[in-house]
Amino acid sequence: MSRMMINKLGKEVDVSKLNIRVSQGMKTPCVDICTMDNNSGYCIGCARNKNEIAFWSYDMTDKDRDDVIDELQDRKQYIKYPEKSDFTKKR
Repeated sequence: MSRMMINKLGKEVDVSKLNIRVSQGMKTPCVDICTMDNNSGYCIGCARNKNEIAFWSYDMTDKDRDDVIDELQDRKQYIKYPEKSDFTKKR
């Protein structure tokens, strides 16, 4: 089941799927939702935890990032997504 949300740039994103892009020469799963799920401790947009987000650009190797990316789709099952009305409106 898809979960469409509007990110902080006004773009509609399906957060139920893993979205990988390249930014500044490195892979990133960030979709600019940037809101933590308090139940799982994962970002509802990218499924990373706070430490992974904080260290992503500076303290992680490409292998470290790839290892995290390999886990992200499975993590999405633990995220409690907000009600549709909370994130489908443009911010």
